[in-house]
Amino acid sequence: GARAAAKAAEDAPPSSRCAPGWHAYGAGERPARLQLDLSTVKLQAVEVSGDYNIWFGRYSGERGYARSAPAATRCHLDTDAGLTIADHTESNAPLCLHFAHGACGYGKNCNFRHRAPLEADESSGETRVDIFGRERHATFRDDMGGVGSWQRDQRTLYIGRVCVTGAEAEVHATVWNHFSEWGEIEYCRVLMTKGCAFVSYRLRCAAEFAKEAMADQAIAKD
Repeated sequence: GARAAAKAAEDAPPSSRCAPGWHAYGAGERPARLQLDLSTVKLQAVEVSGDYNIWFGRYSGERGYARSAPAATRCHLDTDAGLTIADHTESNAPLCLHFAHGACGYGKNCNFRHRAPLEADESSGETRVDIFGRERHATFRDDMGGVGSWQRDQRTLYIGRVCVTGAEAEVHATVWNHFSEWGEIEYCRVLMTKGCAFVSYRLRCAAEFAKEAMADQAIAKD
């Protein structure tokens, strides 16, 4: 079962913890795939006004709940996960945030890990930083975004704007299929009348990874 697979991932040597599936097992010595060719990326200046608020991650005057543009990239563990420089040089390196977004332009040369979260990440004892090495705060943001708080072990995600056309069982299966890639799910509930869902993971680090990997992603039937 899923727990047996997770246990197998923990017992596997470090070089094999970068494989397809949420348990990150079985890729052997496969190098991480280059997700984005930086030479083809064109940067465009964004027109902004006011001061940038680092706590809320937006400029003054911007609406906190405004709809953002759909994500242009997505992480696929089956093809993207693999070994990076971090696997050979730094045993405690955090996971790559850009990898979770499906937009890392360094691939095997990245200084962060390109794999799914493992049980070992959860039991490392470090509570003041998240799975990507970002510092947590004492309290949650007002909009419940950001990195989170070190004072509470949050493993549940809120998924908004869920398409609820069709039977509830089909919508539930769609949400489950999209979010189960990032870790073992303990609880999943779809509120058809609200157009939203809640997904709880067994591991906090899996919830942190899924929050970034599924940000602004389209959830369609497979």
